[in-house]
Order: sequence, then structure tokens, then C-alpha cells
Amino acid sequence: MSSSSNDRKDDSPTAQEWVGRGWKLVSAGESFSVAVESRVRNFDLSQMNKMQLTRQWFRYRLEYEHSPLVELRGLKRRHAVQLGRWLRVVYLRPSIDAAAQWKQLVQQTLDYYVQSSRWLPREVVDGLEAVRPSQSLKRDIDRDGLRSLLTSQELGAVDYATEDLAVDVQSVNDRVVEQEFVRRREFFLTIEKTPLSDEQARAVVCFDNRVQVLAAAGSGKTSVMIARAAYAVSRDIVPPDRILMLAFNSAAAAEMQERITRRFDIAGIASTGVRASTFHSFGLEVIGRATGRKPRVASWLEQGRELEKVLE
Repeated sequence: MSSSSNDRKDDSPTAQEWVGRGWKLVSAGESFSVAVESRVRNFDLSQMNKMQLTRQWFRYRLEYEHSPLVELRGLKRRHAVQLGRWLRVVYLRPSIDAAAQWKQLVQQTLDYYVQSSRWLPREVVDGLEAVRPSQSLKRDIDRDGLRSLLTSQELGAVDYATEDLAVDVQSVNDRVVEQEFVRRREFFLTIEKTPLSDEQARAVVCFDNRVQVLAAAGSGKTSVMIARAAYAVSRDIVPPDRILMLAFNSAAAAEMQERITRRFDIAGIASTGVRASTFHSFGLEVIGRATGRKPRVASWLEQGRELEKVLE
């Protein structure tokens, strides 16, 4: 009876060799070959998800697409376990690679926002979450005892795919705020007549697409709006003609427009195109553009406007 070495020549998942009586399995790079006597059959690693190792009594068999490929005569149990684990890693390889690519994408995104000193918005985070690899990958690897067959970089990627991304996002945005407080200190001190507080400045830097500021009357919400518009233009986040500020009455809208022009001019920031309007005026304009006819407002609203002018 011929002897069986059943020895693996390398511990990496893609460079392996198993030898038995009349057969040899060899993995090299992106190929996998099965030699039985003098016949050799080659497979691409992408085909490995169609292979499985089965056991009948004390004999193991390698199957391809549920059909016998080779009887692994002389294969010892411990080597069969090694082969089974290796096949499992190859099967999971696309998912492992996807986890590594996702981690790289996330790191590149986080680094970009830190280096450019810009707030990392919710929409970008949602985009990253949408392509996050399945979190079942780590569970599968741990369940099948495959960690020893992965590199430290691969393990790091697999583990990272299960972590809470919000922690890293918060860290990035905190760093951005700290950087902007230092780099644009003069801006926050002078963009309005009164220097902005740290809370106001953070509300300016927090440039998500949807930001809600809750504050009491007279606490400086309008100052934050003016500063946010100036910040957006000065940092090329938004062009001036894409900025609209809305107020509840015409007097507040007029005051806001005047402050925009004055404060932007003092700061040396172009204000042309930045617009302040009332909700009603803007709404009527949108309807007019859409229908070709600007509707009349209710008579009681016109009376209210006349009374507003008298009170002013």
C-alpha cells in the first residue's frame, strides 16, 4: 500500500498541497488542480464555491457540483479538517475581499473629510452603510474556526465590518469642529457684530443637509443662519445663488437680506444670489413658475399684511 503524506506545504489559504494514495490536490495562486493518477483537472478559485468535502464512513470524497470528483483515499481526519476549512475560506474569499475593500473605502472617506476639514454629512454615511458587507461573515468565520487561516489585515477588515460606524463618524466631525475653531477663529469672531459662541460656531460648521437648531427667542438663531450662509460660500460648499433663507414675515426677511449684504461685504464674501424671503412669497413664486400663473392670496391674508405694515 502506498504511503500518504497528507502534508500542507504552506499555511496561507491560497497556497496549499494535499497528497494521498493516487491523488494530489494543489492550490497555487488563483488556480486549483486535482490530479488523479495521470489525469489532472484544473479549476479557477471562483469555481470553489461548487466544491464540498463529504465523508462516508471512514473515507472522504471531494465533490464538484454534487458529483464525485476524487476519492481521497488515505486522507487522515485531521488533514480532512484542514482541507475542509481551507475550502470554506476559499468559498468565503469574495466576501472577505469585499470587507477589505469596504474598510479601505471607509478609511479613505474619513481621511478625506478630516484632511479637507469638512463636516462628514449623513448622506455620505448612509452611502457607506448601504454597501457594508454582510455582518454574518464574522459569525461564519468564528463558527467554522477559520481565523487562523486569515491574515491580520483580513481579520481586521472582517471585524471592522461589524463595528458601529457612527463612532468613527462622530470622531471625525469632532476633529473637524476643533480644526475649524482654530483655523477660522477670526471668521467666527467677526462675521456678526457679536462674536459667535462655541455652540453657535458648531452649528455653523455642522453642515449636514438637515440641521435643526433649537434655541430661545433672541438667542442668536438669525446670526447662525447668516454665518452658515457666509461659511458655505467662503468654503465653496454651496454657491451663493443656491442659498435661500426664509422668514415668517416681510420685515424679518428684509432685515435678513440687509444683514446678509452688510455682513458678507465686511467679511469680503460675495453675497450676490443669496436670497431672503418669506415662506408665503417663496411658495407663491414656486407655484407661479410651475403653473405660469401666480395665484392670489386670501383676502384675510392681504388684510393681515396691511395691519402688519401699520404696526411696523
